[in-house]
Amino acid sequence: MKCEIEMEMRSCAACGVVMAANSTFFYNRREDHKEFYCLNGHSNYYPQKSDAEKLREELAQEKKKARELQIQLDKAVMPKKRGRPRKQLTPLK
Repeated sequence: MKCEIEMEMRSCAACGVVMAANSTFFYNRREDHKEFYCLNGHSNYYPQKSDAEKLREELAQEKKKARELQIQLDKAVMPKKRGRPRKQLTPLK
């Protein structure tokens, strides 16, 4: 039986000690921004937004723009009512 694990190496931001963990570990920390510790106990984390977070924000902005453009289009296409407003009919008693 053969088992291969892909490892990544990172250095501690505080002391520079090199640490290694599987690629999934560092990927998960970039995504969830949780702390992880070096061998000397220093806390490390990834504060910047991940690629997935950036894409989600970009998608949300594009959806917002699309909604705003649709509202503008609807206003431009719909004919405006002219004349005096009609009285509302009420049921007979």
